[in-house]
Amino acid sequence: MSEKVTVPKEVAAAIEELREKGFSRYGVIHQASGAVFEGPARVIKRWAFDKEGGTPDRLMLALVNGYEVEQSPEDKIREYYMRCERERIKSAGSESREWLAKTVAIKTTLLFLGIKIEGINTDLKEANA
Repeated sequence: MSEKVTVPKEVAAAIEELREKGFSRYGVIHQASGAVFEGPARVIKRWAFDKEGGTPDRLMLALVNGYEVEQSPEDKIREYYMRCERERIKSAGSESREWLAKTVAIKTTLLFLGIKIEGINTDLKEANA
């Protein structure tokens, strides 16, 4: 079975940008290993060659076997919030109130921190405004 590598969002976006420009898997590695200037190749280089979480071997595995994009903290909170909402809806009585309290706590925390996360305390129109 092939091992999929988890890469940060910015690395995934950089790989996709180079692939859309016509670079092969080898071309992506070659561009990244020699990158000096800012741009997609430099993003990959920082991750794979400058040891910001990756290695050249992990980059090769990602290019050959595919990769998954690492969830951002916002993505993780949104996923947990949605799970709490689903559980609240299907629960009854005191259990439902416990799930409601969790969703309220998440929204209150985000309010105090001044953080907006689409799907929790903002909708798409507000996020793009």
